[in-house]
Amino acid sequence: MKKIILLAAVVALTTVSCKKERTCACTYNDTTVTTSGGSSTTTSSTSTSKVTNEKDTKKNFRRDENCTNWETSTTNTFGSITQVTTRKASCSVE
Repeated sequence: MKKIILLAAVVALTTVSCKKERTCACTYNDTTVTTSGGSSTTTSSTSTSKVTNEKDTKKNFRRDENCTNWETSTTNTFGSITQVTTRKASCSVE
């Protein structure tokens, strides 16, 4: 009987999600390559952001705040000028 109670307590503790304050910290790296007449110019910038929520599980917080690593690229053409902008996010839950 003691073994069953102990086993049930261990299972209960491992399946319970811990709700606490969570912070998503992201670093964004933006790179823009502008090409015109055979020459190109590259500009880069970096920015950061933090979002904090109280009493949330890590899984739900990561999903709700989109606290994931991602990358996107956009191409714009203005006559003979082509501009390719890439944004990369590196995020983690603290």
